[in-house]
Amino acid sequence: MARFGGKLICFPFACEEEGVSEADAVQLERVLATAVLGFAASEAGGRFSAHSPQQLDADFQLLQAVLAEAVARAMQQATTH
Repeated sequence: MARFGGKLICFPFACEEEGVSEADAVQLERVLATAVLGFAASEAGGRFSAHSPQQLDADFQLLQAVLAEAVARAMQQATTH
């Protein structure tokens, strides 16, 4: 996260523009980054070596769907509060 012209840029800034508080946006970005980096580290470290590339693609698609739902829920909660 960085500031440019007094504004947060990157994911947290985009969330704030949608009404998500700065604290919630930063937390959400931290959770998303942790999930994606964890998946990538597990794949790079060989944890998933017994699975086919097709299975890993399906797993990552599921992860993306779960994370998209978390973002949508955060946006919805921001607009209802």
